[in-house]
Amino acid sequence: MNTKQRILNAALTLLNEEGETAISAVDIANALEISPGNLYYHFKGKEEIIPALYDAFEEEMQIILQSGSKDMRSIEDQWIFAYIVLEEIWDFRFFYRNLDSILDRYPVLAPKFKRLLNAKRKAIRANLNNLIQLDYLHIDEVLLDTLVEQNLLCFTYWLNLQEIEQRKIPAQTAIHQSVFQIMTLSVPYMGEAGFDALQGMQALLKKNLAPK
Repeated sequence: MNTKQRILNAALTLLNEEGETAISAVDIANALEISPGNLYYHFKGKEEIIPALYDAFEEEMQIILQSGSKDMRSIEDQWIFAYIVLEEIWDFRFFYRNLDSILDRYPVLAPKFKRLLNAKRKAIRANLNNLIQLDYLHIDEVLLDTLVEQNLLCFTYWLNLQEIEQRKIPAQTAIHQSVFQIMTLSVPYMGEAGFDALQGMQALLKKNLAPK
């Protein structure tokens, strides 16, 4: 692994653990046991590291969103899609824990994040339309627009809520709980088959999160 990638990996770990405001470029260099000059040879400080990490995140997320909205055959597929999206967000969680603040301090990211929001919105709508076609979901177009936006809000701000409440819970628990909350948004519009499938996933969730 080259030095540039090592810097990005170390930065991501520190930023996820401590938060963006608590970490400096010198902290990242110290974690790698390299000189600040060596780091600055590759990146001119955090103002270049943060956008580079975001670009890597968006590239991976776009692949997930594009592939996840295809071949949706069941409500379980929707569950898996939501889990994969939240898992990817968790891997770059420092962005989402203080999203508004980061976009304000790094304005170059704002148009990129809007692009990602639009891609999320498109994928969510495609997945919900698939559930309608599979007869799991019964909803008119106006309410579908609202449901899409509700899903988008949950996908975007679930980590903010955890940060505000200072909830320290394992990654798997946080992701499972958030996926289930997202899925329950569709319950009022589900037919019997969809509701039964969701109840089955709730039982699986309780089993997976039960103390060993």
